[in-house]
Amino acid sequence: MELKELGSYIWSDKKRRSIAIMSVLMIALGIFEIRRLANVKPPPPPGAKRVVICKKCRFVDARRIVDIKNTKQKCVKCGGSLGIAWKCGTCKYEYFVVDSKPDLAKLTNTMRKFEFVARSRRCPNCKEDKSVAPMSMSEYDEEYTK
Repeated sequence: MELKELGSYIWSDKKRRSIAIMSVLMIALGIFEIRRLANVKPPPPPGAKRVVICKKCRFVDARRIVDIKNTKQKCVKCGGSLGIAWKCGTCKYEYFVVDSKPDLAKLTNTMRKFEFVARSRRCPNCKEDKSVAPMSMSEYDEEYTK
C-alpha cells in the first residue's frame, strides 16, 4: 500500500479521519510539552548573595548565605570564621558586627535596648553610628572586582 492509497483510505472514512487528526494533535502537544519542560531554567541556589568579611585575616568575599549563624562559613584564605561585612559611610572602614547579647537587668526599657544595638554596630574606627550599613553587592563589585 502506497502513501497515497493510505491517505485516501484514512481520509475517506469519517471515524478514521477523526482518529488520525486527534493522533497528530496529541503527538504535537506531547512534543510541545516535552520541549517546554526541557527549557525550564534551574531554580536559583538558596540564600542571598551577601558580602562577608573574615574575622581573622579581614579578607572580603561575596557568598550565598542562608543563615550565617547556624552554618559555619569558612574563609578561603585562612579558614577563619566569616561575618557580614559592614562599611562606615564616613571613613570607609570595613568591619564585621559582633552580635553581643545585652544584659537585660540593666536595660529596662525598649529605648535602652535600641541604644545598645546602635552602639554595638558603631564603626570601631571613627565611632560613627549614623552612616554605617552592611556592605552592598554594588559596593563590593565597585571596589573588589575590576
